[in-house]
Amino acid sequence: LSRKLLYRIYSLKRRHVSGYKKVMFQLLKLSGRVVSEMKQPFVKSAGEGKRVDATVLAELKPLLRAGDVLITRDQMGLRLPKPLNEGMGGLHFLEAKKDGVLLRPIEETLHVDAFMVLRPQLRRELLIEALSRGLTHEGKMYDFMFDFRQANRLACTEVIYRTYHGIGEDADRVCFELKRHSGRPCISAEDLIKQALESGSFIKLADFGVEADALRIFS
Repeated sequence: LSRKLLYRIYSLKRRHVSGYKKVMFQLLKLSGRVVSEMKQPFVKSAGEGKRVDATVLAELKPLLRAGDVLITRDQMGLRLPKPLNEGMGGLHFLEAKKDGVLLRPIEETLHVDAFMVLRPQLRRELLIEALSRGLTHEGKMYDFMFDFRQANRLACTEVIYRTYHGIGEDADRVCFELKRHSGRPCISAEDLIKQALESGSFIKLADFGVEADALRIFS
């Protein structure tokens, strides 16, 4: 009787925890969608287009190469798995948004008001290893819980974390330290940029909209 009672209590707790997780996921999913679709009424006027326009893209494109947290087709010996390698001309980013982790054209990814490009300092074979690893996450759902302990769903910065963390050897190994945000281990965009640059594993290639509405090239 004692064992049965303990099991019933354990089972009841599990159901409550599972139900709580499901409710929290749906709430975070809803809030994540709302935030992702919010406008900036006090930053720019309604109806104003994105600041990164075709002129900026045309200036940036020649500077980019595989490894700049984006994927290009048939470059550096990296092969995209079918059907990804069919009908995909031009530059593409592996990016996690509310509709999942997908390869997106540069025009979609950079339909924004500001951006920064970081370039990993890896030799060729390690860069191919990192990009190949990153591509294994294509097609996964978005992680509205921002919990980096599991890789079945990925948040935006987690794509970069899963691609590059642990690549390399000894002192040259790429390492990102997860921080606790709202009780969960993850890494914010600010943390990722700071750690990437301070470690020397990445350099800043370019940015736009950080200090001025102009494309700045650093390397």
